[in-house]
This record gives sequence, structure tokens and C-alpha cells, in this order.
Amino acid sequence: MKLPTPLKVHELMPVEQSASDMEYRLILGNPDLEAMRIVEHVSFNWNTSIVEIFILGASHAVKIHTPRGTITELLTCVKPNLDDSVSIVNGPADCDSQYAFAHIGLQGQMDIQKIDTIRQLSREISDRMLRHTFPGVCGITLPVTEVRWSITADTLTVNTRHTYPNEGVSIMSTSVFEANVNQGDRN
Repeated sequence: MKLPTPLKVHELMPVEQSASDMEYRLILGNPDLEAMRIVEHVSFNWNTSIVEIFILGASHAVKIHTPRGTITELLTCVKPNLDDSVSIVNGPADCDSQYAFAHIGLQGQMDIQKIDTIRQLSREISDRMLRHTFPGVCGITLPVTEVRWSITADTLTVNTRHTYPNEGVSIMSTSVFEANVNQGDRN
């Protein structure tokens, strides 16, 4: 598998994005994320899968490559080029939402919350986190995307926070993926 090359920070120009443009997508497939400007990336083994976590210029993505296929979670302000991928779940992310799925030996649940303040991000640094501060407009707090994850033998939990200082809001998400699930698995 060819790993993507993150952009250098100086290649990003300030872009004013809105939390109201955020959409959640769960995709059965492995869409190309290069057009969404990959700025941070990590990959690791989990259970029988390879997990890739991305911070994108347009938000974040999680790809889980299982022996039975790839599932991709996107929380983005930009519509992805899905090629041959199939969207399983698609919905808004600028309001409190819950989504669930069961495919390719995985099941999961995602909770998304819009918070009308920008809380102080944790100063705690972990080897299981990515954080990126984006260029911003002079005079306002810089936008930040932070992704943290934890793993057990059968569970991957991904927590994200996306700040929109231009609007004074944050979008927070929690995704829980469980491996080796057969009940309710359609593929």
C-alpha cells in the first residue's frame, strides 16, 4: 500500500470554512484523499486491519483496511471524489447527530456534537494523537483539528475536535469501531 505524503504546512493558505458545511460520510471503499489536502497522517495495525488516520485541509478521515475491504469515515467541508466507492451513511455534521453501521466484519457508532464555544484544547500530548493548527486570518484564534484514538484488541475509538474560531464553535465527534462482528453484517 502506497502511503500518502502530507503537505508541508507552508503549502496551506488560509481558507475560511464554516461548521455548517461539515458533512459526515461513511464509505465502503478506499477513496483518494489527495484532493482534500492531507496535512497529517498516521497508520498502525489493529486487530487484523490497518488503520490510517488523516487530518485534511478539509477536516479528517479514518480508513480501516480489513481483509474483507476498506471502510472510510469522512467528516469534511468538501465533497469527496468517491470513484467506485459506495456511501453507506451520509448526513449533516453541524448539529448533534448519531450514525451506526455494520459492514465488512466491523460495526460502529458515531456521535457528533456542535458546541457553541471553543473550549481550550487539552495540552496533553500523546503518541496516539494528531493535532494541526491551520493558518488563519489575523486577529482571531487559529483553527485547530485534533484527532485522538485508543485501541483494545477488538475496539478502536477515535475522538476528534474541529474548531471554527471565525464562528465561535467546535465540532466534536466520537467514533467507535468494533472488529470481527458477524451479527447484522451485510457484506
